[in-house]
Amino acid sequence: MNSHALVNYCIRSFWFAWLDLYWFLAERQQDYLINIQEISSTHFAFAALSSDGHVVTWGDPLYGGHCDAQDELYDVQQITGSYGAFHALRLDGWIISWGNADSGGAVRCSTQVFQKGGG
Repeated sequence: MNSHALVNYCIRSFWFAWLDLYWFLAERQQDYLINIQEISSTHFAFAALSSDGHVVTWGDPLYGGHCDAQDELYDVQQITGSYGAFHALRLDGWIISWGNADSGGAVRCSTQVFQKGGG
């Protein structure tokens, strides 16, 4: 096997390993994937919004596949994903973000801050 073929093989093996991990994580979450009304994604993760306002995530934790603020994801009315982070708008006006900080993750703020034109 020449070096070019070896590199291609390694890259394909790496991506298949990631796909296997995603499927494993999705299967672990499938009991929670009930009454889904919206799905959003980042580059390597997914988030699903259920009709009761809860969010289920899976995929690469660096891209929002795991949310440390899971206890804050209630009464969510909308989710959206950027390249590496998710953002959830709750009914009380708070925006909860998680994922890669360079993509806007790990932010907690009220929409009232934006409505008043800043702090």
